Amino acid sequence: GDTDASETPVVDDNDASGAAGDGSTPEGDSPPTLVEVTVAKPLSGFQRAKELFYEENYEPIVAECDKEVAWGDGEYILQARLLRATFYMLMGCGDKALDDLNIVVDSGIELLQANALIKRGSLHMQQADQARSMADFQEAVRVSPTNPDVYHHRGQLYLLLEMANEAISDFNQCVALKPDFAQAQFQRCFAVYRADSAGGGGANIDSQFRAIIDKFPRFAEGYALYAQTLADQQKYDDAEKYFDKAIELEPTNPTAYVHKAMLQLQWKQDVPGGIRLLQRALELDDKCDFAYETLGTIEVQRGNYKEAVDIFTKAIELCRTELEMAHLFSLREASVAQIKVSESLQIPPPTLFG
Repeated sequence: GDTDASETPVVDDNDASGAAGDGSTPEGDSPPTLVEVTVAKPLSGFQRAKELFYEENYEPIVAECDKEVAWGDGEYILQARLLRATFYMLMGCGDKALDDLNIVVDSGIELLQANALIKRGSLHMQQADQARSMADFQEAVRVSPTNPDVYHHRGQLYLLLEMANEAISDFNQCVALKPDFAQAQFQRCFAVYRADSAGGGGANIDSQFRAIIDKFPRFAEGYALYAQTLADQQKYDDAEKYFDKAIELEPTNPTAYVHKAMLQLQWKQDVPGGIRLLQRALELDDKCDFAYETLGTIEVQRGNYKEAVDIFTKAIELCRTELEMAHLFSLREASVAQIKVSESLQIPPPTLFG
């Protein structure tokens, strides 16, 4: 509901003092008693935003956080700024997010400060500012050295930067602080595979992945990560089984469908099957830029450059980082150039798939 209860003691009218109103009680009666009644108190903007979040009704959340911040001196103002910044990041509004995060970082409240530093560090990485990103994570470690989330998020960034050994170190620290953190355990295993592959070893870590799957059999992302390593080793049958298990556990997660589509293309050159999986991903999330990018790449390989330009344009509208945007612009401009070459030379565009 939209209210929470504050307890207010009041006198029960049915147990009031004597008729004369002088506080006396008729002989044999008990003295008046206090009873508790609930008085409706409206939720604050942040409390309402939290309620909306748990209801998975995301659209009005920023507006509710705005109300909390506009109130000026509410007890939840910093939490509201942190939540609003999170949604600004998801919306691609980096500058607005940064304004809120700076205020929370400067608050000096450890738990909120560490959370804001993690988000600001991630935002700097999205903006291709690696030095500032790493400085924020280093400060987060100083502020909250036993917070597993700090090491987990920095480990993920190290993976993106292909710094697998550094990622392993952070995931180790995260798991030491929070042993039942399934995602960190699977990502550590994935980082070990990446480090071995980079060193030319490509060590078989099947037994490690399977041991963690036995421990966390309902964690879909673990199956998907293991499937990616299997596909990388061209163990396509096994990879497909594990992607299917990830989809079975999380049928509304579009990312697993995109990875399976890429597997179908790599393994069987099954373009119609891959496109069907990508379309399913977009039915689940019409803002999945990963699906649009993969679909655009397929159209390039089929020689459908005009369709590819339209799809890459859609992906550009949805992407949240400058690095992603630069990559997608380069794909789109290559398609535009190919169209011009084909038209000027009056030759059909090259194709990889029919």
